[in-house]
Amino acid sequence: MATKSDLSETELKLIKEIEQTRKEIREVEARMVRWMFLFWTGQVVAMVGILKWLF
Repeated sequence: MATKSDLSETELKLIKEIEQTRKEIREVEARMVRWMFLFWTGQVVAMVGILKWLF
């Protein structure tokens, strides 16, 4: 049977893992936002080029 110290150690490990996971998620979100910005900028440039070519 688990003791209080075992449970508190497990809880601390879990808290550290959750913090690490949140940090990784923030890093991935930041990279995604950068790529999304580049993608949409490229799309706008392409559309402006097509519109200028047509008119």
